[in-house]
Amino acid sequence: MLRCGQMLLAQAMVMKHLGRGMSCDASYAKILRMFQDKKNSLYSIHQIAQMGESEGKGIGEWFGPNTVMQVLKKLSMYDTWNKFAIHIAMNSAVVIEDQNASFSRYTSQQKPPNYCWRPLLLVIPLRLGLLHLNPCYVQALKVGFFILRSPRCFGCSGYLGMIGGRPNHALYFIGLAGDKLIYLDPHASQISVDLDEGCEALQDASYHSTSLLSMPVDNIDPSIAIAFYCESEIDFDAFCDFAQQELLAQHCPLFEILEKHPATWPRFQPYVRVDEKQSGNHVLPFDSWHI
Repeated sequence: MLRCGQMLLAQAMVMKHLGRGMSCDASYAKILRMFQDKKNSLYSIHQIAQMGESEGKGIGEWFGPNTVMQVLKKLSMYDTWNKFAIHIAMNSAVVIEDQNASFSRYTSQQKPPNYCWRPLLLVIPLRLGLLHLNPCYVQALKVGFFILRSPRCFGCSGYLGMIGGRPNHALYFIGLAGDKLIYLDPHASQISVDLDEGCEALQDASYHSTSLLSMPVDNIDPSIAIAFYCESEIDFDAFCDFAQQELLAQHCPLFEILEKHPATWPRFQPYVRVDEKQSGNHVLPFDSWHI
């Protein structure tokens, strides 16, 4: 699941810096280097695993879709290049008030004075059944992939797909063909590549797949997370309008959109960047974290 989270986040970076017609330029190389298996790469396996301890996950423990995205959200606080605002909408609800608070670090009914939009990576963790996918959600998943790729959906190049898989086998779902989901499988062995600045030529073949894999929609594990990328506030408003009219009109909608934080829910607390990590009686700067 760690690799699936990396792929989803990398796709958001591609949308932000390269668009759909991506080219192999300096930004592309920089994206790849952020995911190298080195402790000094911000989104490396090393950093994800160590930050996972803040979510109660020891090194080597299984991460679910929600956990890996919570960890990536925390790491993104140190990302001065992409400057993503990653909002994870819990309880199957996108609460616009909470999302606005994620930008400003304050919770308020009105946008605070220091409110400033940043490129939004909206993640919605879902549990669509107990042990198996509830059949009532199959159509909503299929329609979601179809209409969110439609040109009618705010030019919805912003749909990032979903991470999940089958039991003990994480996958990144990127499309739909008939009754089957198209996915990328991170379990295939790849040659390790050093992408440091000193390399004469970018060797990126192991970061791409030459084949498409698929599986029936109803075979997936019920625990998933779907994700959207909204470059601007106009994109997000258009997404909300379209989702209300089309996606949420399904018999069993995947999620709902709320303007205000429900009074009966626990208070929403935006995650605040910690510039120094406390380790025992010592304070270690981020760059010196080790496994």
